[in-house]
Amino acid sequence: MCKILITATNANVYHFLVPHIENFILHGHSVDLACTNLEGYDQLLKNRIKKLNVNLIYVRLKRNPFKFSNIIGIKDLKKIIDGKKYDVIWTNEPVMSIATRLAAIKARKKGTKVVYMAHGFHFFNGAPLVNWLVYYPIERFMSKFADSLITINKEDFERGKNFSFKNVHYVHGVGLNTKKFREVSVNRGEKRAEIGVPLENMMLFSVGELGSRKNHEIVIDALGKIKERKLSYVICGEGVLEHHLKKKCEMYGILDNVKFLGYRRDVAELCKVADIYVFPSQREGLGIGALEGMASGLPLISSYVNGIRDYTENYKTGFTVKPHDVNGFIKAIKEMCDDKIFREKCGKYNMEIAKKFDICNTKKEISDVLLDVVSKGK
Repeated sequence: MCKILITATNANVYHFLVPHIENFILHGHSVDLACTNLEGYDQLLKNRIKKLNVNLIYVRLKRNPFKFSNIIGIKDLKKIIDGKKYDVIWTNEPVMSIATRLAAIKARKKGTKVVYMAHGFHFFNGAPLVNWLVYYPIERFMSKFADSLITINKEDFERGKNFSFKNVHYVHGVGLNTKKFREVSVNRGEKRAEIGVPLENMMLFSVGELGSRKNHEIVIDALGKIKERKLSYVICGEGVLEHHLKKKCEMYGILDNVKFLGYRRDVAELCKVADIYVFPSQREGLGIGALEGMASGLPLISSYVNGIRDYTENYKTGFTVKPHDVNGFIKAIKEMCDDKIFREKCGKYNMEIAKKFDICNTKKEISDVLLDVVSKGK
């Protein structure tokens, strides 16, 4: 059995990692989790980690890659890694992975394997030039300090083959409980009344942080030009652009048609009372939100960029649009709203596509990669 160290920084990733930790422990492996903090986490999730008998270790690391104080975090990680002979280290996200790989240089010489999971490179086809100038050379150089790379989209998989990793793997993301979204039961009328959306309205639905990357603004611009009173747009998420987005809705006169629900725990229920899932992101490693909507049986209107391209197809999953094409979103929204048969056809197709990304599949895929790396090193 293996001794595994998992390192990560982003609180959201923890939600994805827990099922994999459970899977490792179920199969007799021991797991330590090194992280910067659990900000944004609730006590229930902290308790869930502790119940798994996972050794939770905090390191002093900032998410900003240019913070000089991150040297302290590297020292923390080195102390953890050198103090216990791990068979494999699974590290996530750019900053934590760089710190982990540097801290594990000595351990790798003694046989510890390091696997880096990229949740979406910042450089991709169509990415800003600055991303290529800054992140690409760093990732390329740092590839020599890990044994394997795990990618969650096919573009990253192909690009990773040109780096110095001994092995590059593609998996279907970190996993999604498709059954939860497929089988959730909810009273449509009551739920719609709870969030202030009339039953007769066509409901568009999005989940994601209210920031520039998730690109909710393009949908609001489209709705501002459509000005359809029986059309509601519901957004779950928090972020720095909330005030700006609300002011835009007010300017367009559609403030009553756009509902900002903040952080919600009932996303599966909200998907079930929606008609269309909208996913306009400018960049996505994969895009778990869209897959949740698809698993619920919703048709999809999405942008067509890096990870999203792996599971979307125009006129099959719904409509794909360039992320800044407001007229494209207007056309897609109008056509989707006017064609119930098309919506239903896309919804059924999407439920089947989403199954490929189910947590049952990804737990096995990721476990196979980690254990294979260890076995090859023995």
